[in-house]
Amino acid sequence: MLALAAGLALAPRQGVKTIAVSSIDLPRDFANLPSPRARFDSLIVSVLRGEGFTVVSAAASESIWVHLRDSMGGYYDTYTGKLVEAKWNAVHLGTLRELRARYGAEAWLHPDIEFVGAPFEGGKVKWHGVEQTSGAPGGVGGFLFGTKTGSVPALSLFTMVEDSAGKELYSGVGGIELAARIVGDRFVDVPRLALLGDGGRNVAAVHLALDSLPARLAGKTGP
Repeated sequence: MLALAAGLALAPRQGVKTIAVSSIDLPRDFANLPSPRARFDSLIVSVLRGEGFTVVSAAASESIWVHLRDSMGGYYDTYTGKLVEAKWNAVHLGTLRELRARYGAEAWLHPDIEFVGAPFEGGKVKWHGVEQTSGAPGGVGGFLFGTKTGSVPALSLFTMVEDSAGKELYSGVGGIELAARIVGDRFVDVPRLALLGDGGRNVAAVHLALDSLPARLAGKTGP
């Protein structure tokens, strides 16, 4: 597991030393809820700092992005509403360059939480490194066309790290929790307000998504 203990002596880091972070992207269902975003943003920064990285805040990266976006009048066509890929790429690469020039950031981490289909067999659901009961006691009893297997909606944390030229350096994923449970012969959604509130599962997901990051970035310093 990544080092989190306060005051733990860390060996000098080789490779990437400074990482910029983005605020976590959430599914539309959670976009207006500040608590899940704040919790995961804080957890990710704590894990990175605990491992010895210098972290450039999400506020700093967002400020640069917004300034570059606004300076070119946005990156959506004003008539069609479609994304102008060349403009978006200019903002993206410009932000990476500014993060390196201003803060020495050699990499930029983008986290997001997504709904996924988690496979189940009987009463257990295993996905992206975690396990949870499906809600069906001892099995699904012929659920889903007479089988005892299927998939149930769940949430997972995905992370991607790119260097200052936009090249992907790392990707990771950790399961968080089920977004629905099996009740009788159907799925019942877990109330949205009840999701992403389990601190233990949130912490575990962050570790699963980031535990391999230090080794992957060792020796990598970008272009």
